[in-house]
Amino acid sequence: MVPLLQNEAKHVYQQSIDLGNGLAAYQLGMLVEKQLRLDEAEAAYWQGVALDNGRAAHGLGLMLEKQKRLDEAEQFYRKAVDLNDGIAAVKLGKLLERQNRLEEAEQAYQRGIELNVGWAGRRYKRMNKTPGQNNLR
Repeated sequence: MVPLLQNEAKHVYQQSIDLGNGLAAYQLGMLVEKQLRLDEAEAAYWQGVALDNGRAAHGLGLMLEKQKRLDEAEQFYRKAVDLNDGIAAVKLGKLLERQNRLEEAEQAYQRGIELNVGWAGRRYKRMNKTPGQNNLR
């Protein structure tokens, strides 16, 4: 995106956020994260979380996970799931699975299934192919 258009987009997103639009906060977070302006991205996602936007919580979780801030990432994935973001449920399941927290991972995948994320079921089935064995690695 051309820098002038990026600045205009940021301005429009911020106006929308000021009016209570949490999705605009998520979109602003994505825009500035792509520019590697991570402090600004985190602040934008936080604005969306404050407005109870699941996508913003999910976006913040993704960004924090990339930074290896796993406890914080888990917190925001859980917030996103509470706000009915099914893809965040799967991301949470993967995060928990990598930490060998398999019962919690299974619950996260089940929640993803409830929220109609089709591939959550595939992850869940692969995880449970052999009792007591994690088959995803």
